[in-house]
Amino acid sequence: MKLSECLTESALAVGVSASDKREILSTLVDLLEESDAGVDPGSLLSEVHKREKLGSTGIGKGVAIPHVHLDEITQMHVAMITTSEGIDYDAIDDEPCRIFIIVVAPDQDRETYLHLLAQVSRLFRHDEVRREVLKAETAEELLEALRRGEAV
Repeated sequence: MKLSECLTESALAVGVSASDKREILSTLVDLLEESDAGVDPGSLLSEVHKREKLGSTGIGKGVAIPHVHLDEITQMHVAMITTSEGIDYDAIDDEPCRIFIIVVAPDQDRETYLHLLAQVSRLFRHDEVRREVLKAETAEELLEALRRGEAV
């Protein structure tokens, strides 16, 4: 499963202005709610914060992948945002993040969940992919940048 296959334009936001990690996580959860993920946003946000307390999901190089698995859903939901400025996210390299992908998966399908997390991590290791994603000015351009990166 590729990241671009999990995203719709309604689950994307480009050039978001946010001041901190809490605001980023709220924005991601709001995007999932708007794209009809069928998850209570309050409980989802609580679960995401619990996961972050275990350790930051900032994987480095300006990318964070907050993720949780839940009993009450039957399919994976993904949203993504880019920010105009870097956000302190307690990433493993201590660098600010500008690319955020939230993955919410059913508890009973951890294999697909882990596969997607690994695929996203590999994709964003590439400097060119990160540059192209951050250059995108619309959701459509962002999806196209992801597809080009996945094709390499």
